[in-house]
Amino acid sequence: MKTVKITIENKEYPMRATMGAMDIFKKETGKDPSEMNQESPVDMTAFIYGCVKSACRKDKVDFPYSLDEFMDSVDVETILSWSDELSRLTDNGGGDSKKKAK
Repeated sequence: MKTVKITIENKEYPMRATMGAMDIFKKETGKDPSEMNQESPVDMTAFIYGCVKSACRKDKVDFPYSLDEFMDSVDVETILSWSDELSRLTDNGGGDSKKKAK
């Protein structure tokens, strides 16, 4: 499973698109992942939160953020960058490789 390392408040965390991430998205938003609006920064942030929380749970990395705290810790530009990274992970190596996760 491919992993991207991201940094929040000077601490590095793993991020992966997993089934657990989809489950977290559904629990946090009440929406099925198939209903996610990929043009919505809020939906994308909730999904990325799930990707980080799920990867941290699997890797036994302490992840102290609630969804609200996570949203307060990132800006839209960062979320868009991380979203690009996730797209590359799930695109079998394709996609735009110009941006780098922060």
